[in-house]
Amino acid sequence: MLSDDGVLTISGAGEMRYEGASSPWAAYRSKIKRAVIARGVTCIAARAFANCGNMASISIPYSVVRIEEDAFDGCNGLTVYGYPYSRA
Repeated sequence: MLSDDGVLTISGAGEMRYEGASSPWAAYRSKIKRAVIARGVTCIAARAFANCGNMASISIPYSVVRIEEDAFDGCNGLTVYGYPYSRA
């Protein structure tokens, strides 16, 4: 769900999965300023946030144990909050 102020909230349980080559929010990439992944999500899918160039920050809960290839490709200057394995 993308709010009017550009916050994308992703909830659910288990691995982040979707059909096709791009995420369900791909059409809104330029509008995403921040992402919040809810507790319960365990994996961020490959290229999930690729080319979200306006996204400045993301909050990743401790439940995430894997981030797949190129999940944040093209997200320059991204600040990561909460992820215990992050060096950001």
